[in-house]
Amino acid sequence: MTAASRPTHDSAASDGSVLFRWGHHHPEPPQFTGIDSAYEAPLTPELVLDGARHPPQALADQVIAYLKANGYL
Repeated sequence: MTAASRPTHDSAASDGSVLFRWGHHHPEPPQFTGIDSAYEAPLTPELVLDGARHPPQALADQVIAYLKANGYL
């Protein structure tokens, strides 16, 4: 499992699919993670991508390195 770590306000500002912004203005879908229900990070993720500390290219490099190290690529 991969966990993406990024503050909700950053995600809402850059969300191309507008789900975060939509969730703030509509009562549905219920239990929208990060909007009306708490985000619970996985206890033991295989990979953590910290979008608040690293640029997108560095995150992509982390994914590629993980995939190679684990025999997926």
